[in-house]
Amino acid sequence: MYLIGADHPHKRDAERLLERSILDGERLVTDAEVLQELIHRYQAIKEWRGRGDHVFADFVLVMEGRIEPMFAQDVQRAAQLADVYPILSARDLVHLAVMERAGATAIVTADTAFDNLAGVERLDPADAEAWLPRFEDEDP
Repeated sequence: MYLIGADHPHKRDAERLLERSILDGERLVTDAEVLQELIHRYQAIKEWRGRGDHVFADFVLVMEGRIEPMFAQDVQRAAQLADVYPILSARDLVHLAVMERAGATAIVTADTAFDNLAGVERLDPADAEAWLPRFEDEDP
């Protein structure tokens, strides 16, 4: 949402991460649940037509080939993870299940519920100046 939303202090950080990901090819991925969240957000604020629909289409285009699907097995795994991580929302549990399946170990999110999860590193957009350079220093 920092990337595609209104002006925000972390907007440029999100842009830098996405730019680096595009140069790198595969590093940054998203999942189908994020797409659903975009629809949800723009529908909720009554800005789907003429704004949200364009943001959605642009995001899908930019992330082409890097959108992980959400399968029934992911939702089933999310249900199992609910017992382990009761603090996570259903959406976050799905993200975690897709991350497991895809072999992702880090998530860019301001959601502190991802702190202290086994095998998951939360990259806080508020701290992007600290962690973003490690992605920029690697060879694409």
